[in-house]
Order: sequence, then C-alpha cells, then structure tokens
Amino acid sequence: MRLWSGLILVCFGIDASSQSWQQQVDYSITCRLDDQAHLLEAESSITYHNNSPDELLSLMFHTWMNTFTQPSSPYSRQLEYLGIDSRFRLKQEEQGGYTRLQFFYKEKLLKYQFIDSTHEILQLVLPEGIKPGQTINLQVNFTLKIPKNISRGGRIGQAYQMSQWYPKLALYDSLGWHTMPYLEFGEYYNEFGDYEVSIELPANYLVASTGNLEDELEKRSLIRYADSCKQNAGNLLNKIIENPLSARECKKIKFKAHRVIDFAWFADKRFMVNYQPLEVNDTTIELWAFFYAQNKGVWAQATHYTAQAVKYFNSLVGDYPYPQVTVVECPRMGS
Repeated sequence: MRLWSGLILVCFGIDASSQSWQQQVDYSITCRLDDQAHLLEAESSITYHNNSPDELLSLMFHTWMNTFTQPSSPYSRQLEYLGIDSRFRLKQEEQGGYTRLQFFYKEKLLKYQFIDSTHEILQLVLPEGIKPGQTINLQVNFTLKIPKNISRGGRIGQAYQMSQWYPKLALYDSLGWHTMPYLEFGEYYNEFGDYEVSIELPANYLVASTGNLEDELEKRSLIRYADSCKQNAGNLLNKIIENPLSARECKKIKFKAHRVIDFAWFADKRFMVNYQPLEVNDTTIELWAFFYAQNKGVWAQATHYTAQAVKYFNSLVGDYPYPQVTVVECPRMGS
C-alpha cells in the first residue's frame, strides 16, 4: 500500500478557444453508502444551462467508474504502456462499475447509448432540443458498485475515496463536446457548476469533501474531535482501532459548493482531523486535514502548510475564492 494526498477545491478551467460563453451544470445529489456491499445508491437532479449559441439535441455524459471493468479500456492500455500492471490484478468482484443507470426528463424515462466499447461515454438523446439561453432539468438515478482503488477513486477495505463517482456532463465549447476517457492523468476539463450533495452512511464515519459542510452539529463535532486530536494525540492513537465496526445507526450530512468543476468526498472511520480558521483579507477560510494516526508525524502541521499555500496563492493569483480547503490522506493499492 502506498499513500497519496489530495487537495480538494483548488480547481480552475482553461478556455483555450477564447470564446465569450461558458456552459454551467448544477448538481443536487442524494446518496447512500452501503459499506458491507460497497454500493452507492444515488438520485440526482441536474440542471444544464445552455449558454452557447447552439441548439443541443443531445447531451454527452462521462461514466468514468466503468473504466475498471474492461481490460481493453484506454486506462488499462495506458497502464500497460507505462509498465504499471496493477489494473490487471483486480478480481471481477473488485472492478466495480454502474449496475443501474436511469435518466428521466419530465418524469419520462430516456434512452441512451454508449459510444465507446468500455462504456465510459454515453449519448443521451433529448425529446426536445435545448435552445440557446435555455436550461433543462434531468433526474439521474444510479447504483455504483465501488471498485477497489488502484487510481484516484474507489475503496480500500472500508476506506472510500469517491472521485469521478457520479454520471457527469461532458464539457461543451466552441469546438464541440470533449469526451475524454478516464486515464491515470486527466479528466479535469470540466464545466463549472453549483453542487448540493447529501451523503447517508454509518454514523461513525468521518467525511472530508469538496464544499462547505452545512450541518452545524456535524461541524461542531468535527471541530471538537480536531481539538482532541491536537491536545490528546498520544492517548487518541491508542484508542483508534485498525478495523472498527460500522455503527448500526446512520447519519446524513450535506455539503454545498459554489462554482467548482467537480465534487469529491472521502469517508473513513479511522481519520484523525486537524482544523484551523485562517483570516485573509477580512475573510475566514476554514482549513481541514484528514489523515491517519500512523502518519501523524508527517501530517501534524498539514493545516499550517495549507495556510501558507493559500497565502502564496493569494499573493500570485488573487483572493482564494472558496470558504474552505480540505487536504486528505488516502490509502491506495500500490503497484
């Protein structure tokens, strides 16, 4: 096993065509984690804003979590080319993928077709076109069998790294649709949008996520726990169980993010937490770090280094545009 860290919410698009318009896609997602079967059941509402001068008769979606089911996927071929064969060690039950995928428009079930052999890209033909300046609302229901993590998303045991986890609108610009496959390096040319995501899971999980935590009770609980991690680190290390049982009761927590290009979340029952509010130019930015006890020595100053990074960003680019930064340590199966 090797460890990697990810910085959530530092995300910006590149407009290579110098166009004067940009699409927007807003997501409202409710999901439930079954950590025994490693299933995610979800219902989502997607609002697509057509700011282009074109009428759109269909929409293109990425379903990137299907990539691990096919030994001939572009991702697998890339790993083979790079000499990384971890993809080919996955057992069938570890490969994951979407086992249910439904699109509705005005309560009518829509048909779609995959346009690639690995089922990572699908075309959804609309019953009526989206004219310039119009919006459309879709309901998307899906069940995801969460794969074992050999890349940027999946699970290791009951540690969940949920990136590229939901059916996602491809980006449309003056050059058309950009439907890139999942690769070891890529998938970051995405539309900006607003996200509201509710996650239901056993109550003793700690969740790190894109966006602002909306549940005040959960936030206060996390801050108290972060204080305990800082003040009683030695005693806490002895209390953290390597494979804790999941709580029988569940909790539902909600996050919101404004004008971001993606949404990721991470859940584990063994996280330690650091928290630090940072005052920058009369604005408070919440800094969070989620990490594991065995690497506390490396991660103890994570929020301090994050604060330095935000200040450096501000000095070069301008004010950091989001209310929080979350840094996460994630387990990952190594090669």
